[in-house]
Amino acid sequence: MDPYANYGSQDLLAFLESFEPTELKKEYAYSNFGFALLGYIAATTLDTNYAEAMSQKVFQPLEMNNSTAFDSIEHDTELAAGYSNTANMGLWTFNAHAGAGVIRSTARDMYKFIVANLRETDDAIHHAIRAIRELQYETDHALGWITETSRNDTTVFTHSGLTGGYASFLAIDPEAKSGWVILTASTESDRITSLGSSFYRDLASLKSIDIAPYLGVYSLGQNQYMTVSDYHGNLQLQVTTRQPFVLEHDADHRFTLQALNYSAVFELGKDGGATSLKWSEPGVSIDAKRVDDKYGVPIREEVSIDSELLTEYVGEYQLPFGMVAAVKQIEDRLFVQVTGQPEFRVFPKSPTRFFYKALDAEIEFKKDGKDGQGTVTGTVFHQGGEHFAPRIKDKE
Repeated sequence: MDPYANYGSQDLLAFLESFEPTELKKEYAYSNFGFALLGYIAATTLDTNYAEAMSQKVFQPLEMNNSTAFDSIEHDTELAAGYSNTANMGLWTFNAHAGAGVIRSTARDMYKFIVANLRETDDAIHHAIRAIRELQYETDHALGWITETSRNDTTVFTHSGLTGGYASFLAIDPEAKSGWVILTASTESDRITSLGSSFYRDLASLKSIDIAPYLGVYSLGQNQYMTVSDYHGNLQLQVTTRQPFVLEHDADHRFTLQALNYSAVFELGKDGGATSLKWSEPGVSIDAKRVDDKYGVPIREEVSIDSELLTEYVGEYQLPFGMVAAVKQIEDRLFVQVTGQPEFRVFPKSPTRFFYKALDAEIEFKKDGKDGQGTVTGTVFHQGGEHFAPRIKDKE
């Protein structure tokens, strides 16, 4: 689960050599590859690597002494472990994609960065800081910044970050001389963004709306479906194999997650219920028709079980192709790790059947007795079918 590890500068250059750009559209589109390329060009121009370039041009001038753009743990021994749905995600290796999100920092250093953005000095770095806040063409985007209007009618510059196991949010209001940052070892980006934006949005003016007409399942094509559900009165979306996220009501039948440039616009039928939605995210626009709910991610309810029961399930289970599922217990929680994959927590829906929150999958433990009695002999993985895995090793 390290998406950029094997993509080096030679891969980037080889792609560019054969790349045939299509006709440019006059609309904003976010590009991770674009930021990666920009970082590579900047570092190459300085005849160094991205980490050294960031150190020379940003961290040292701003005295951000605990920030780094190296992507190996040797340069960051105090790095907090990153998690997604209780699974330790490990450390991403950004390689040629360093410009798209390799920077690691601390709250104290990010405070220094915010202060630098609020100063009006005449040195080179502050000229650069002001330049990247200039809006580009007919959009509400600057260079790397998204802009919003605060409840006090000031312009707020924001950006969120999301990588394996980590999410962050940064906002700066130069007119109000204020700024704030949220750094987390979690992938709950939408909730972190909602928290960060609550400092400047006029929450009192947000009206409660009836989301019932929008709830259902929509086809994105290629066996991908978007499940729209009610999350404590908010609209939650989950695409097949992806984690759920919450959108905010924008206007009419439009919902957005502004920090990630996600939007869903629903089309309602004669009966008042949604018949389709237009889904947009950076570089993607899809018209999704509503389909039968059976295609959606099922709503699973967690139940309480005796933690002593979990002990019976601890061990290793043999999967096809030489892969092994290791099951372990930490206090009253159960975790599963398949060879070559992150470790995920699973949640009980019955005494013998558990479900993932990060995946559309379940795991069911089988015993040699009746009515849940006897010794555990194996487990069945329910994900795109049923896959039995016999037990090969008990707990240590």
